[in-house]
Amino acid sequence: VAHLAQCLLFSVAGVSSPRALNVMATGTQKHNLVCKNGHPVVKLKEHLHLHQKLNPWHRAECNLCGVEIGRLEPRWRCMHHCRYNVCEHCVDKHWSGVVQDFSTADRSNTTIASLAAKVPPQLRGKKEYNQLTGLITDGRHLPGAIGIVLKQAWNVPEKDSSGHAHGKAKAGATILGPAAAGAVLGPHGAAAGLVVGAAAYGIGRGIAARHPEGECDPVVLVEVLDADGECLAATRSHIASNARNPVWNQVLSLPSADEGDTRQLRHLGCHFRTGGKLAKLAAASNISPDQWDFDSTTVRITLYDTNCSLDQTLGEVSMPLSQLVRRGEAKYLVSDARGDALLSTVPPYMPCEISLSLVEESLPASWPRPTPRPAPAPDSYPYHVFMMTRGTRGDVQPFLALARGLAEQLGWMVTICTELTAYDLVKKYSNVSRGKIRFKPSGGNTEARMDTLEAQFLLRTRTEFLQMMALSHSEAEFFSSATVFLHHVLQMEKEPKPVDLIMFGFTLGGVASIVSEFCQKPLVGFILQPSCIPSKEESWKAIQAIDGPNGRSLVDIIEEVAFTSHGSLKFLKAIAEKNPFASWNINMLRKLFNLEPRDT
Repeated sequence: VAHLAQCLLFSVAGVSSPRALNVMATGTQKHNLVCKNGHPVVKLKEHLHLHQKLNPWHRAECNLCGVEIGRLEPRWRCMHHCRYNVCEHCVDKHWSGVVQDFSTADRSNTTIASLAAKVPPQLRGKKEYNQLTGLITDGRHLPGAIGIVLKQAWNVPEKDSSGHAHGKAKAGATILGPAAAGAVLGPHGAAAGLVVGAAAYGIGRGIAARHPEGECDPVVLVEVLDADGECLAATRSHIASNARNPVWNQVLSLPSADEGDTRQLRHLGCHFRTGGKLAKLAAASNISPDQWDFDSTTVRITLYDTNCSLDQTLGEVSMPLSQLVRRGEAKYLVSDARGDALLSTVPPYMPCEISLSLVEESLPASWPRPTPRPAPAPDSYPYHVFMMTRGTRGDVQPFLALARGLAEQLGWMVTICTELTAYDLVKKYSNVSRGKIRFKPSGGNTEARMDTLEAQFLLRTRTEFLQMMALSHSEAEFFSSATVFLHHVLQMEKEPKPVDLIMFGFTLGGVASIVSEFCQKPLVGFILQPSCIPSKEESWKAIQAIDGPNGRSLVDIIEEVAFTSHGSLKFLKAIAEKNPFASWNINMLRKLFNLEPRDT
């Protein structure tokens, strides 16, 4: 009876389907994006169900343009599980057409507001939505979101292979590890283990050959945090499949759900977050951007590899909201959990970076607008000095003072490359009347490491041996930043004013020599620890003798003889910097760039 009544209603109305009846009733067929049954298309879907993953013949195509949608590509659907898919291109095309149609016709504020309310929250950061809301003239408030354009990432490491072993060491561990384990059972066990290890190595090489662009499936999460660390808004990117250098070109809307809706991010597949962060992310309050405190809000961008079954976190970038807005389009260095630069797992292990920009139309009216920094003209500065230093404030402040002198008195351009903790210090004193002072991040967080128990114990210890061990490892501790420094110098070769001179600090002599030789740049040291400079004078000591509180003891005499001379420093320094079992050593770094071994 109900079916006959529905057919009668259709025949009276002169239509053939519920969708057509809905279109006729609303009069907005070309403005509402709906499925074949008239349901709004507002659900973003990326993941396939298990039976779809196991079905090799499963295919999906866009019901608007007919183009096939890849198995891991995003598609839009309604909330009623209708078999109706729309690709992202058609969604963008639809709303762009709506904006164009409304901008060329006289529409009432109520009609525009009604249509804007139907736009999914994930699309409110786009330029088209903000152009649509800009057509309203009666001052009514509509839900808004800022749009962050996630463009691309470079040198994303594969999580499953991001250990400290590289090259031959990794291959040896893969093959010999099972053999060593099988040796417990005797020669036959060792032989079986060797076979298993060789097979595992061969399978790994085969998978790598199958995916030359990388085995990682990177995804980016963006969170907006207030001064207390509470999540105001959150969103995430699409999953890039098997991409070491993924290209998204995706607009991420913050917030990506209506205020009070804490389920939207679960629909987006954020369940892969580990360490209890899912609950915090799902509890995002989705507050409108015009209610954020512009000066105290922080934006955290986290990079994950969904191809890993355990901890999927690769690294993150954190910055004040004000810095993100004022910089506009920029590249950001990704850091790992220890604060060091996140490096690729493919030689020569270059640093991972993410490119971001903003949809300027989505920013609240009270916020400043991005101010693009013009590239320096070739004849603007006589010289360009690249200063590289790492450490605490005492390792950075002298370079900053020298940089101000070179800029103010000589008109030079100076780029200071150091740890991100010194960013505020460098920016505070970078305003000069002549020349220019810039900042580049090197990765690392020495100040955080100095707060550890081991570092505090070393600082309080009054023995020549421990002081000599710390001094001999001073350069080896920063080898992980070698490719970061090199990357910055190579990138600045593309600028109108490339680097003319490299200046290094006490802890980066060996790394600076690599950058200098590979880039063919002159090199000069700015050494503020004169006792570390080698000398043939017997009285010139690398470490000053330390007597105990009760006078010189036998141990003090032995330590003074064995651990204060430059000969001891040279010997221990060679062990620390050329250790073949270390994650990084100077010979390995030089070999990465086809440089001959040298005594640095």
